[in-house]
Amino acid sequence: SIEAILGDYSTKFEQKEIYRVLRHVFLGLKFIHGRGLVHLDIKPGNILKKKDNYKISDFGLALHTNKGKACRAGSVEEGDSRYLAREMLDWEPVEDLTKCDIFAVGVMGFELAENKPIASHGDAWHILRKDRWVAPPGASDELVDILSETLKSNPKSRPTAEKCVASHRCLMSDI
Repeated sequence: SIEAILGDYSTKFEQKEIYRVLRHVFLGLKFIHGRGLVHLDIKPGNILKKKDNYKISDFGLALHTNKGKACRAGSVEEGDSRYLAREMLDWEPVEDLTKCDIFAVGVMGFELAENKPIASHGDAWHILRKDRWVAPPGASDELVDILSETLKSNPKSRPTAEKCVASHRCLMSDI
C-alpha cells in the first residue's frame, strides 16, 4: 500500500508519482461510481501498488447508491477520520456520497504532497475542511488546483472523478 511505501514518511513521492496515484484512484472511482458504488474509505492504506499501477482496495465500507445516495437509510459507516469529509459527520443524510470519496482523494493528495501524516482531529483537521488550508511547499500550480477542487468544503462544488481526470493535463495520462 502507499501507506507502507511512505513508512515513517522517509520516502517522498515525486510530484509526477503523486499525479500517477491521483490519476489511477480517480479512474478507479470513475469505474465504481459509474456502477452505483461508493468506497467511503479512500486512504493511503487502501491504495495498493503493483508495478506502476495503483489500485483501490478494501471495499469493506463500500455501499450501493442510487444517484449518489445510500440505498438503505442509516447504512453509511464512517471511515478513517483523517480522510472523512465534513458532511459525513452531520446528522443530515449526505446528498451525494461520491463527493465524500473525492474529498478523501484530495486529503490523500495533500498528505502525499506534504509528506507528513494528516491530522485526525483539532485545528489542522478543521482547516482542511473549511477552504483555509495552505498549499504544501513545492506543490505545482496544477496540483494546488486539483487539491482546491477536491477539498472544497461544499460537496456540490467538488468535481466528479471523471471530471478530475478530464480537466487536468497531468491526470490525462501516465506519461
